[in-house]
Amino acid sequence: MTLLQVILQVVVVVAILHVIGLYTLAPIQDVRSTLRDARKNARHVAPTALILGIVLVANSLIWEAGVQLSWFIGVNITGSIHAVEGRFVATVQSFATPELTILFSIQPIVKYMLSF
Repeated sequence: MTLLQVILQVVVVVAILHVIGLYTLAPIQDVRSTLRDARKNARHVAPTALILGIVLVANSLIWEAGVQLSWFIGVNITGSIHAVEGRFVATVQSFATPELTILFSIQPIVKYMLSF
């Protein structure tokens, strides 16, 4: 899955959740004023969203180059990372179940919808 596909999915999900939240949780007059202010809000958010997009693309490119560079020069830090974390990550990952995955996937969305 490419970065563009991930960003597109996030934008679509956030837009759908906004529409659902507006029409289910907000009074009608608030929805009308929110729709009027949408263009102004989009203009205010655009510079930050552009910077975020640039940072995400740069991060993706740097990460790929870093992995390739470390293998090219023969530096493998996996052992050092394992020495620091020990069995902690493996132990935490052993608790993973489909139910917990669903819970931790939905929980931020519910918190976000109930926060406004």
